[in-house]
Amino acid sequence: MAKDPAFLFYSNDFLSGTFTMTDEQVGKYIRLLCIQHQKGILTKKDMLNICKTYDEDIFCKFSQDDNGNYFNIRLKEEFEKRRAYSESRSKNRKSIKKKKVSKSYVQHMENENENVIINEYRKFKHLIITKEENQKLLNLKYTQKEIDSIYDSIENYKQNTKYVSLYLTALKWLKKEYGEKGKPKLSM
Repeated sequence: MAKDPAFLFYSNDFLSGTFTMTDEQVGKYIRLLCIQHQKGILTKKDMLNICKTYDEDIFCKFSQDDNGNYFNIRLKEEFEKRRAYSESRSKNRKSIKKKKVSKSYVQHMENENENVIINEYRKFKHLIITKEENQKLLNLKYTQKEIDSIYDSIENYKQNTKYVSLYLTALKWLKKEYGEKGKPKLSM
């Protein structure tokens, strides 16, 4: 399959995520995102080649893998969703030629400007908690009943509050309500 020449760009998310950056920082950040899309990962050399020096506002937008390479999590997720969708469409077209319906169909990447996450666990007004994030909380020794009660509290608390991360909000509330039960296992 040929390399995908594009990725989805959510302008509202980008504007709010770069609001406190200077124009120069925004330019560097978008160039790094484009390079990541082309290469898959960014080396420290790539980061410094664009930024010229360590810039906390830009570097904090990227995570590091075990090899010290940098990547933007959101871009990686969007790229994977688009690739899965393209592959499902390809399989579906091949199965139609054989006169049978494919079960490999992945839902459209967009549904009226809302991300569709296949493995969603619970959907809130503007956020989704995934099965993986729910499992992380279970791995910290919280019970599903405790987790669900926190999700319900978050959902009922200030409906219009915009949480940056539902997982991190739930974790914070769980620690406050039930105490810290375990250490998270870092994995990539």
